[in-house]
Parts: sequence; structure tokens; C-alpha cells
Amino acid sequence: MTLHVDEFLLSNVSLGWVSYTHSASLNTRTLVNGTHNITATVYDASGNVDSSSILINVQNLLGDLNGDGEVDIMDISIVAKAFNSEPEHPDWDAIADVNNDEVIDILDISIVALEFGKTV
Repeated sequence: MTLHVDEFLLSNVSLGWVSYTHSASLNTRTLVNGTHNITATVYDASGNVDSSSILINVQNLLGDLNGDGEVDIMDISIVAKAFNSEPEHPDWDAIADVNNDEVIDILDISIVALEFGKTV
């Protein structure tokens, strides 16, 4: 998500053109499927506040670990690469911990395998 401000207005009168960009990232895999509202709020030194919102629709596919819209061998390979690891282990990949039990094991591979072939 990128917020780009081109012009500042005071009572609809331009205060001049500027170029200011602020970026933030959002891992949508941590969100439940459905519509979510994202709001950007800005404050100035005088205490003035303004905000703008957008709606995003999240459709996560269980087992699609690389986010390409399909559950395939690439997703299984992500789990396999991290297999038998726990947090702090050099092979740990939180994305591969499909059931969120802090160990990547046969249960995680099974979940991905059961979803194999599904697409968004």
C-alpha cells in the first residue's frame, strides 16, 4: 500500500505542490477472508486530522503458501523445505506452519496436500 500526497489544501486553497510518499505493507494471509477497510489518517502539528479509506477483498486459499492463486507442488515444497523445524531453527518458515502449532511436520504437509489442485 502506498500513500502519495501531491498537494496540500487549506480550506480548499492550495498551499503548494509537494511530493511525499509513505509506504506500508500488509500480509493479507493473516486476515480472514472477506472485505476489510483500510484507513490512512494524517495529523498535522496544529492537531488537524484527515483520513481516507479503501476497501479490500481478501480471498486466501488454504494451502496456497506462495500466494499464486493455486495449491501445487511449489506450496508442498515450501513445507518440505522447512520440515521438522520450529521457531529459532534456521529452516523455520512461519508460512509453512499451516496449522500454527509452531512445528512444521506431517500435519502441515497433509493440510497442503488435501488442498492440492485448488485455485482461487
